[in-house]
Amino acid sequence: MDNLHLCKYYYNMGKSLDKCFGCEYCFIQNYRHENMMYPDDKLIPVGVNMFYGDPMLQVDTTVEILDGLEKRKHKGEVIVITKGDFSLMPDRKFNLNLWYGFSTFGINHKMDGGTLERFENSIAVAKSRGVKCFIKFAPVLEGINDTDEAIDNVAKHKIPVSYMGMDIKDPPLGFKKKIKPKCNSYRRTETLMRREHG
Repeated sequence: MDNLHLCKYYYNMGKSLDKCFGCEYCFIQNYRHENMMYPDDKLIPVGVNMFYGDPMLQVDTTVEILDGLEKRKHKGEVIVITKGDFSLMPDRKFNLNLWYGFSTFGINHKMDGGTLERFENSIAVAKSRGVKCFIKFAPVLEGINDTDEAIDNVAKHKIPVSYMGMDIKDPPLGFKKKIKPKCNSYRRTETLMRREHG
């Protein structure tokens, strides 16, 4: 598969937690939800534990959902996006079209509950396990993490990147050159980037 098609809308399964990483920009901090019902449509994209509370903070629930989807022979894309420590995820293969997304702010910053070190380590673990993965670079905030440093920290991994910006009219030139967006829309969008393995 040359491109990963991330739907902006997907069927979300999982449970909210009372804790997460405390990112200041999180828009679901006060939103609690639970959905453990498996979709009837086996082709619909499914997001796992994308409610408040990271999938790696509730690995048992994450694995339970993946096992359930596998048992039901789900064929659509399954997406697990985490800011957590991916080494906590059991090293096993699921018979699913499973993609792990590693969320990053691109730099260490007081607004973000993740760390660049944990992000780097998680990508290294994912690559060593040979799992399909991508980077979620979000939110990209003008004057904070739209810098060459943040962009370089994302681009150097040479895996697909989705991004989401907040109120940025035009991405910086370095972003366009290093990340290579496939579309011009930057404002409040998630966009798929071309896979580049090197």
